[in-house]
Amino acid sequence: MNRPSADQIDALLPQTQCQRCGYPACRPYAVAIAAGSAAINRCPPGGVSGIEGLAALTGQPLIPLDPSCGQAGPIRRALIDEDRCIGVRCASRSARPTPSLGHSGTSTRWLETIAPAANSACRPAQSTASR
Repeated sequence: MNRPSADQIDALLPQTQCQRCGYPACRPYAVAIAAGSAAINRCPPGGVSGIEGLAALTGQPLIPLDPSCGQAGPIRRALIDEDRCIGVRCASRSARPTPSLGHSGTSTRWLETIAPAANSACRPAQSTASR
């Protein structure tokens, strides 16, 4: 079996960009798996089904989720209201698919995230007129 590409591996990852695998985003984790320098069991958002998919793609044995990365759980959703968001790190670090410094260009959008309070930084900006 040929070694799968980082693109093929990345396509199986949930794209939460949670960093629980020890990498800054899903893509670098996919690159490390493709290079053979990372285990396939470090993605809690992907859970068992993610590990199964990676095992099938890479030809590696099925192994349990690495407990040092956290527990698997459902992917939660955060609603980002771009008209009210002040844009300070918002959920863009842990959301997909967003540009690195903004959202979708629409007024509201559902984004997948595993961060418990991913939109905690997305609060209405305080009006300077009311001060």
